[in-house]
Amino acid sequence: MTGQESLELISRMISGARKDYYETGVSSLLWGSIITICSLVTFTNYYLRWPGSGIRVVPDYCRRRSPDSHLHPGKKARGFKSHDEDLMSGIWISFGISMFILSWVMAYINVQFQPPIYMVVYGIPTFTVGYGRRFKPMVIGGIACWVLAICAIFAAFPYVMLYMAAAAQLAWFIPGLILRKRYLKAKAQKKMFKDLNPILHSQLRLAVISILISVKEAEFTYLREKTESTAGNLSVQINKLKEAGYIDVEKTFKDNYPQTVCKITPRACRPSKST
Repeated sequence: MTGQESLELISRMISGARKDYYETGVSSLLWGSIITICSLVTFTNYYLRWPGSGIRVVPDYCRRRSPDSHLHPGKKARGFKSHDEDLMSGIWISFGISMFILSWVMAYINVQFQPPIYMVVYGIPTFTVGYGRRFKPMVIGGIACWVLAICAIFAAFPYVMLYMAAAAQLAWFIPGLILRKRYLKAKAQKKMFKDLNPILHSQLRLAVISILISVKEAEFTYLREKTESTAGNLSVQINKLKEAGYIDVEKTFKDNYPQTVCKITPRACRPSKST
């Protein structure tokens, strides 16, 4: 890895750590799993005729619950709440209320073919949240709900329940897997940043170390060019790294001009808090 590539990697790591990304994807995975299982149980029960009426109640109960939040930052780990978060909460609260009322109304007027209607409603908050957060998988999932709702009109029961299961997978389960993967990656990067020695919490000092790891030694002018910093600021940070024992600094003359050469020390190759 070149010095420039290392610098870019460090910049992305620090930027990601400062954003405090807490979108775990658990809610999407849970909601997508519940709807998928309920739909498949209803489909299977049509042929197996399992005893008891509870099997039929489960899908109806699941359809009345909202997924709460898909792209909500974790409130527990943060000390603030944004306007955007309030908007997302409002969308899912209104979705939950609408689903409850819709389920009651359709049961009251005895609507027999309910799944396509539910899929249309599923698509509204899913598409809105995905579009608002610029999260393409959920945008695609919302559109998929509408497309599957149209297709389900021409499907007989219980095959319409397979469309419900597909809608849950595309709208929530698959986006949840993507969110979970992003969350775990961001968490690992944050832990890596947290475990660094405080002397390296400065982006410029960390960049200098990164560049020196990839080369045998580097002149002051080379480091200034790669980090795009001022000579004064870079000089201060180099002195701090030298005092911490992370680099050796050799000052000589070349063609009657002063020259500063920096070399990394073994200690800098294990920059944890314990060093």
